Amino acid sequence: MYHFISVISVILVIMVTMVIDIGLESPLAFAHKHQPHKSSTNKVKTTIILEKPTEKQKYLVINGNYIKDIKPIFQRACFDCHSRFTVFPWYHAIPGIKQWINSDLEEAKKHLEMSEDFPFKSHETPEKDLEELKETILENSMPPLSYKIFHWKDRLTQQEKDKILKWATDSMKLTGNQN
Repeated sequence: MYHFISVISVILVIMVTMVIDIGLESPLAFAHKHQPHKSSTNKVKTTIILEKPTEKQKYLVINGNYIKDIKPIFQRACFDCHSRFTVFPWYHAIPGIKQWINSDLEEAKKHLEMSEDFPFKSHETPEKDLEELKETILENSMPPLSYKIFHWKDRLTQQEKDKILKWATDSMKLTGNQN
């Protein structure tokens, strides 16, 4: 959340324009050789223009938080199936098993491909991907049983699940999706 606030603050600062016309009547008026301005009143006129963050700006914030907090978890527990960085097990070389694994990987990447960070490549919108990630964590539906049997160390801890849920929820709020 801190990164979200920081990025939004930077965006607001960039979008703020200030027009200041101050008449200085003090020895601090160095530019005028200690001569006061002709105006005897101090005037401050401020114009603030606030624009709604664009979709791209929102995704940049979400991706920044993803890279910092979530990507290391996904690299350990999800990338074997949902990225191009698959580390194949020794038994991948066995005929029949190789085809089965390759078929599963192809199907997994059709649903969600995480190689290029957020927004992920998928057959859904980024907002829908966030919803489905939340649902997957809450239902404990990944990885599939066939993967869990051989890769029991790749399971998510409760702390990791909580972190992913928080990131997905915060990200959904940022996109305007409150589910």
